Amino acid sequence: MFSSSNRKIPASLPKFIRYASGPKKRASDKIPVQLLRNFPGTGVKGEIIRVKPAFMRNYLHHQNGAAYITKDQGPRIPVVEKPTKVEVVAKAENPVVVEAVKTKSKASAGAMSLDELSTLFTTMRSKRSAASSASASDSTFEASTASEDAAFTLAELKGAIPAVYTLQLSDSIALPIGKSTLASIIFNLSGVQVPQTALSISETGKKAGLDAIPAIGDYTLSITNSAEKATVSKTIRVVA
Repeated sequence: MFSSSNRKIPASLPKFIRYASGPKKRASDKIPVQLLRNFPGTGVKGEIIRVKPAFMRNYLHHQNGAAYITKDQGPRIPVVEKPTKVEVVAKAENPVVVEAVKTKSKASAGAMSLDELSTLFTTMRSKRSAASSASASDSTFEASTASEDAAFTLAELKGAIPAVYTLQLSDSIALPIGKSTLASIIFNLSGVQVPQTALSISETGKKAGLDAIPAIGDYTLSITNSAEKATVSKTIRVVA
């Protein structure tokens, strides 16, 4: 028999170390959108920003002030980069801070060439000069209308809006139904911002144009794109 005194006790026991896993990085839950008008504190018209889906759904998109950016749908209007501040060192002791705004227009097919950018800037300067002259006010309005028409295509509207759309009167929709309300309905159906100048209303079977839908019945809503020189017509059926 061996006595307990003959047992050897190791000088040190092996140490088991447990390494805790680090915190997992969460994927960003923000989505890219393009602002269709200025939002103080958020961004300027044309700028692409990333926001929470709820902020886009409940505030920006609800007021038709922004459009979603997806793989199939690019920017709706020319993209404007966020204004940046450039510091210029002058001969004086204190540096002068100059606000430099970079504007870059992107087409859905790709980046613009130098010649196209030069033409764009020349056109913008011409529009500003025309706006300062009262005699050129009509031509300025036509140029701005053409720019709005270029922001949408009729192909985007043909499949999104049914041939006969039934519009039921409610607390939020009451007679007369103006073009601003119809433009909002088109935006909710297709996600396309259509200017009111592109819309025309008439009674079904008649050519006379109306400023608004005055009563219950069937009406023809025509959407014209002057850039494409084409028109899409849909029937709006107003029921109580």
